[in-house]
Amino acid sequence: MVRATFAGFQTALTSLQANSRKLDVTSQNLANMNVEGYTRQQLKTSSLNYENPVSFYMNENDVNVGYGVAMDGVMQIRDEFMDIQYRDQNTMTEYNSTIEYSLNTLAKFMDESNHDGIRASLDAIQKALTTMQDSSKVQDPVYEGQLQSDMNATAVLLNSAAKQIKTAEDNEFEKLSGEGTSSRGAIENINTLLQEIGDLNIKIKDNQLLGNSALELQDERNMKIDELSGYIPITVEYYSEEYKVGGQTRYRIYNYDSSGRVCGRSDWPEDLRITLDYTTKEADGSIKQDSIILVNGTYRDADKKNYGSVALKDGYTKWKYSDNITTATSGKNSSIDAITDTSGTPNPPHTLEEVKILGVQQLASAASYTSKTFHILDDQGNETSDLATKFSKLSDIGFKDDDISAIKIGEKSLTGLDKDSTIQELVNAINKEDTGVVAAFDSGVFTFTSKETGDNSTVNLSTETNSLFDGTTTAGKDTIMFVQYGSSTPEKLTSHTNVVKVDGMSVTVNKEFGDIQTDPLGNFLSSDSSASVSYKETLSQPLDVQLQFTGYDEAAPSTPTSVKRTTANSSSVSGDESITFSGGSVQASLDMLAKSDPNGTATSGLKQGTYYGYDYYMDELDNFARTLAKEMNVYNYAGNEWDYPNKSEEYAINDAINAINGEGSYSSIGPTKDNLLFVNRNTQTAKYTETNGKITDGEITAENISISTLWVNGTTKIGLRGESSNNTILNMLESFTQPHKEIGDKTYANYMNSLSTKLANDQENNKDALDTNKTVLTSITSSKDQLSGVSLDEEAANMMTYVSSYNAAAKVITAYDETIKSLLALI
Repeated sequence: MVRATFAGFQTALTSLQANSRKLDVTSQNLANMNVEGYTRQQLKTSSLNYENPVSFYMNENDVNVGYGVAMDGVMQIRDEFMDIQYRDQNTMTEYNSTIEYSLNTLAKFMDESNHDGIRASLDAIQKALTTMQDSSKVQDPVYEGQLQSDMNATAVLLNSAAKQIKTAEDNEFEKLSGEGTSSRGAIENINTLLQEIGDLNIKIKDNQLLGNSALELQDERNMKIDELSGYIPITVEYYSEEYKVGGQTRYRIYNYDSSGRVCGRSDWPEDLRITLDYTTKEADGSIKQDSIILVNGTYRDADKKNYGSVALKDGYTKWKYSDNITTATSGKNSSIDAITDTSGTPNPPHTLEEVKILGVQQLASAASYTSKTFHILDDQGNETSDLATKFSKLSDIGFKDDDISAIKIGEKSLTGLDKDSTIQELVNAINKEDTGVVAAFDSGVFTFTSKETGDNSTVNLSTETNSLFDGTTTAGKDTIMFVQYGSSTPEKLTSHTNVVKVDGMSVTVNKEFGDIQTDPLGNFLSSDSSASVSYKETLSQPLDVQLQFTGYDEAAPSTPTSVKRTTANSSSVSGDESITFSGGSVQASLDMLAKSDPNGTATSGLKQGTYYGYDYYMDELDNFARTLAKEMNVYNYAGNEWDYPNKSEEYAINDAINAINGEGSYSSIGPTKDNLLFVNRNTQTAKYTETNGKITDGEITAENISISTLWVNGTTKIGLRGESSNNTILNMLESFTQPHKEIGDKTYANYMNSLSTKLANDQENNKDALDTNKTVLTSITSSKDQLSGVSLDEEAANMMTYVSSYNAAAKVITAYDETIKSLLALI
């Protein structure tokens, strides 16, 4: 008997609808099988069988039959546990991958197994010294020239290696910050991902509340989370929105009975939270694992954000500025590298060797007005021999109040001055007003220079002012230069320029360039005493880079409750809340930028890995350069100055050390430049500090080591004094065959070999770790694809099954139709 109310038709209809929708899902899967990040979908169904489907008209022969199939929704085939495995493994793999790239960069100039480098140049020096053992060849120009050439080659190779390390450091820093590059750095990428994930959280939940599962949006979010895991270690968790009932906390994903007990799941969607996992070192030295929230579901803070951010540490800038450092201008295509402080004392830590003057040109300039020379007056008003200074009162040089009120420059009168004001106050008042003139006072003379440039420009002084100063207008000269830092675009700098920015570096004019003489091509010839440019210290600081992660903030900006955590670096100490990560490309870059340990045996800070960073190799090269320079310079100075046989060789050696460092009897005249072979290119000296037999500091670095210009021009010679004329050469030769405490009791060659070996070991260890991590990641990815990826064979088989089921349901409807027609025909 056919069931009442056409129930059979309804059952078959649900089958038609379900199989039709399954075909739709299959079509969607096939359409997206090659789309990155797409997760295979399937229709979740359940059988319809109403509770107690009993009718009054049912007889005892009737039995209950279901009412078809229900479509519960489309769902993704995805394993959250496998997602966790993938992201954790991705974090470790990206760490080793970034380390590999950085170590390979170092190997290009530090690994000398496949090319001649510093070790080969040391062999050449040793060979040249061996040849010069013959006393007749010690000062032979041919053999000495060969030694000079070989030593210069070593210095150049050290310069090159140091500069390449600095370049690699800058590139590593730019990978984090993005500064100086057209591509985005890790900071910008992480912040973008956090914002996008936070926005997707809101979109997905809004859709789910409206009954749309938003599966494609979930795929997009999963892809971004996977990408984020490559930068930093994260934990992803799903949690429920909370609410209060009678003081009791409840969760919207559950249904509760009248007693407040959970009685089942509701349809309310879950929220997604992302936390940043990190390690801190406590005050007692213990290690603590912790985390902060970076994305907090759909909860917005007072700034309408549901996500945190990362930035360079508060107050950090790539360029640091300090007091002005003055240097004389150089010629075309030469470096401004003789940096001194304001007192004229060499200041090697602030060397800016990459600052270039690309050209010097003479231009007709704004005319300048130079006044008479002012002397201090005696009580009778007569001039004395004492020149006025900027601290002298105006009354000291004969100025009266009426004179001061008459001063008018560029149609501007001055205010706030009287005869008791100082000359400097007068200069400041002129420069403060918009008079069109820059005033200066030096060596008893006022100078007024027009701010404008041009052939016909003049200094506009009133008649009274002109008679007061009794000066003359001079034609003057203005200089234009093109200044460049590193690979930045050259910036034009003229003597009337106040400040020019050169790739973030502030360059200011000190007084004026003065009359700089150049040839027709712009090459520097000569200048007067005022030809100088003032620079501010502008060294790049990649070693001090720290990142500050700010967690999700629940409170208003005025009362923040968000947690801030700063990454570890060279300054990390226990208890300073600096954090480190278990993996990720960010931690790899921080490890490579970590400052070298003072002991030179490891790297400091909270490092995830054990690999030696850029600063370690820079320190080792600096140590090598100082040790080599010390040995060669001490022996050559002693060989030239030894009072043999009246003084012992030990005395001669100690005297050489004192002369090189400007100590002992040489403290009043400072470090010597005489008889040195290796020097600091900028100062032409080689001062160093030695503590407990190790060189702990010095003017010479791998970046600035050079052979002495006095040796190049022939003023310095190889020493001939001692027991024999070849005593200096023999000492130098022995230095190449004996271990040195300063470089770990190794010879020069063995020391360089050890550096290459250390780098090779790091590369090999990291390669092993990377290969293992890649293999595991590939395995996890394969398992994910098998579960969540779209299989053409499987979908084709499903499609055939669904079509067959659809056809069968259609036949059932046809059968019911024929049955009913037959039944109706009997009536």
